Amino acid sequence: MDQIFVSIDLEMTGPRPENQEIIEIAVVKFKGSEVLASWSTLVNPRCAIPYNIQVLTGIKQEDVDRAPALPEVAGQLLKFVKGYPLVAHSVSLDVACLERKGVKLENQQVDTFELASILLPQLSSYSLETVAKHLDVSFRAMHRAADDALTTKEVFLALLEKAMELDLFVVQEINRLVGNVDWPLKQLFQDVERRQSRAAFGSSIREQLAAKSGLENTLLSVSFSSEDRKPLAPTSSRKPVDVATLTSILDPGGLLDRQFSGYEHRPQQTKMMQAVADALNNRQNLIVEAGTGTGKSLAYLLPAVFFAVQNGERVVVSTNTINLQDQLYTKDVPDLQAILPVRFRAALLKGRSNYLCLDRWAHMRRQGDLSKDEVLTLVKILAWLPSTQTGDVSELSRLGDQDGAVWSKISAANENCAGNQCNYYGKGSCFLYSARRQAESSHVVIVNHALLLSDLSVEGVLPEYRCLVVDEAHHLEDEATHQLSYAVNQANLTSHLRELSHGSAQDRQSGMLLHLGSHFRGSTAPVGVQKDVEALADRLVERSQEAVSTVEQLFAQLAAFLEAHAQDNRGYDIRLRLTPGLRRQPAWEAIELTWENLAVQLGDVADGLGRLFTIFSELETHKILDYDNLMNDLRRHHQFFAQALGEIQAIVAIPRAERICWVSADARHDDITLCSAPLHVGDILEEQLFSKKDSVILTSATLSTANRFDYIQERLSFRDAKGLLVESPFDHVESTLVYIPMDMPEPEKPYYQRSVQQAIIDLCRATGGRALILFTSHSQLRQTYQSIRQPLQEAGILVLGHKVDQMPRRQLLQTFKTNPKTVLLGAASFWEGVDVVGEALSVLVIARLPFAVPSDPIFAARSEGFEDPFNQYALPQTILRFKQGFGRLIRSRNDRGAVVVLDKRIHSKTYGTTFLRSVPPCTVTRGTLDSLPREVADWLSGGRARSSGLEARERTKAR
Repeated sequence: MDQIFVSIDLEMTGPRPENQEIIEIAVVKFKGSEVLASWSTLVNPRCAIPYNIQVLTGIKQEDVDRAPALPEVAGQLLKFVKGYPLVAHSVSLDVACLERKGVKLENQQVDTFELASILLPQLSSYSLETVAKHLDVSFRAMHRAADDALTTKEVFLALLEKAMELDLFVVQEINRLVGNVDWPLKQLFQDVERRQSRAAFGSSIREQLAAKSGLENTLLSVSFSSEDRKPLAPTSSRKPVDVATLTSILDPGGLLDRQFSGYEHRPQQTKMMQAVADALNNRQNLIVEAGTGTGKSLAYLLPAVFFAVQNGERVVVSTNTINLQDQLYTKDVPDLQAILPVRFRAALLKGRSNYLCLDRWAHMRRQGDLSKDEVLTLVKILAWLPSTQTGDVSELSRLGDQDGAVWSKISAANENCAGNQCNYYGKGSCFLYSARRQAESSHVVIVNHALLLSDLSVEGVLPEYRCLVVDEAHHLEDEATHQLSYAVNQANLTSHLRELSHGSAQDRQSGMLLHLGSHFRGSTAPVGVQKDVEALADRLVERSQEAVSTVEQLFAQLAAFLEAHAQDNRGYDIRLRLTPGLRRQPAWEAIELTWENLAVQLGDVADGLGRLFTIFSELETHKILDYDNLMNDLRRHHQFFAQALGEIQAIVAIPRAERICWVSADARHDDITLCSAPLHVGDILEEQLFSKKDSVILTSATLSTANRFDYIQERLSFRDAKGLLVESPFDHVESTLVYIPMDMPEPEKPYYQRSVQQAIIDLCRATGGRALILFTSHSQLRQTYQSIRQPLQEAGILVLGHKVDQMPRRQLLQTFKTNPKTVLLGAASFWEGVDVVGEALSVLVIARLPFAVPSDPIFAARSEGFEDPFNQYALPQTILRFKQGFGRLIRSRNDRGAVVVLDKRIHSKTYGTTFLRSVPPCTVTRGTLDSLPREVADWLSGGRARSSGLEARERTKAR
């Protein structure tokens, strides 16, 4: 490009520009690859720079204290940028920050973050560093303005080249879509189209004709894999896998040892593999706890592959997390396909709503009154579509809330799908049915728990299967609870009602019933039917508008009820279980009366929609305008209101014994939601899943309590399964110190929180950070963060807090891994899924044993089903959670670290020893808070525990 651009970068005192001060500015003027000029300066923010920003940028307080303030350099900046287009990563944030400080830049803006999210849709992150690495742009020290401005310039030029690689008709369609939208990147794509058109002028006649065939033909010829898609054909008789052959593959000198450098033979892995093979051979159920480092994925994949190939069957493998799904599908399975003597196919299958419906997308793209959010989402999909073979939304990694709202309208979800009536289905270009065909022809089908469980109750995408492996099985009860739960708020109900009855120029999705008559334009439907439809639509519009007011009244009453009866918990979510006692309150009786009125209104709406659907079903051949989308909308709304009627009735008026009901509110207490969940999911799992399979294998690193599977088997109704405990191959006695301060106060006693804070400060000073601190509540996490941050920063240790530092989880973990002197405070998701190998994570502190909140509606209701709720339910559940947290520390054979438990109950209560008996044998030391820093520091340096004189604990390896 001959145009001159200026790349700009700011460094600030925090991650959120809207309330931060500028500490450095840099700009680079360039034309093409040539740098014409550059300028940078430190800026005095007139405030202290947080320690984490000093660590991140390398800019010290004394550096900026001597620098000019922003007003002193604003003139130089304005003179440098003149009227040139500004290029930056999230440019609008930089420009807005400057404007808040009195420096107004009215230049055209080019955002490399947004441009990358369009042109590189599959990146997991769009940080400047990640984008630069992907584009092979050499980057310098990140988080210094001059280096980042130069990197941004190179990234911009590389992205321009990517834009030029788009098909001309894709660029033309992007420009058509954004024609009436105020979008800063519009001019850039118009320039790309002009450049491509000039280049196409000299192309061959064949190339020009191909370009003119345009987007529609491309959509009908989306390229799918051409491999054999014939469904598997089960053999007439079952042939067991040869366990000895499989064992030889894992043995020293075996196939894996010969093919993979660094392969380690692990007897524990062989033991698990043999048990899985036996279960498949003998149509048995199996539950396996495999400690960290066992290699359980290979232990079940190997027998599953051989069994599936020999018997012409498929084995379904279900995981809870995306990370494990990706590991299985992109690493473990390809590794086996490359070396095994048997040929097998594998598929990754997801729920219907994950797949793009080309018909719905094409329909939406042709509409002329799209909102800006809709247009920009369609642009992202348009740029991605020619490169995808799956149509899987996970490939579009930067979809925000607005994008998600658009995706819900164009996905292949049940209510949107026209099935075999769809043009794309008939042409073989349907992403959903392509995924189904691939699964039908595959020996191993990888799914997640959500799909596995939703497939039980709705028309799913899973082909028939008889053998199931559930990895991360400790999540199965929670995911089943989630899948079988129901929740609805005022926004849900009002949105659907307004889509039917409230026409508005600003919201084209509203008022479907108001415009129902327009579908008869040019049709051959009888005039009498048309009049009946319009009359029915008018009645439903009136009823829908009445219902909107009643919904508002109902949720206002629910908010008042929650305010009166829930514990004051400002700043946090509230969940109030609807017990018989609460239902007898006069205020609840008033809620029931309001619901009775609303139920009549919603019932009329649901019935009317059902009648309309029936009427239009009989008019399919009468040239009804936009018939398929009309039927989809009628079906979708009818299903929503029919379900809402039944579910809300069961929550408000006629509770069912097998359901748990509650009212919830978000932290601001302005989003009230009615919720229900199943009381027991085990019986449902046994009846609808386990009993219908020949063999089910459940596995995880955390399934047993005190070496027994009783709890998890009872919760899942998986009672007749064989059990196997496979120890971790890691030597925890040598690698892991468990330190228990005997003089900690009880959690509910005075000085407990102060003791936690001081213990963390003293410990982390001694270890130089390298610590993950796990909490059971964000309240305690925030309180601790505020108290320890300054003392540890003075010691040169960076303190990071989940949901405190306003950084995404991924960025927190990346900073923790790469900065050796860091303490990370985490709650909730940090108890599992944190995999930090090496010295970066050398100390794990468990601030409090992770017991559930007693007032949680699901926990409270399920507790009532036990004679001894604490020992039969609360304690085993907490032990499994504790084991998950404990497992964050030792992630490899060479790791060494310490677990510090700051909850006195682990030794003051009789149940405390059960926690220790549920983790691998370790070196356990009971000492004082004063000796804690020295003991842990000595251990990390290779010493032995000394303060208690206790020897390494052994435990009975019971099964």
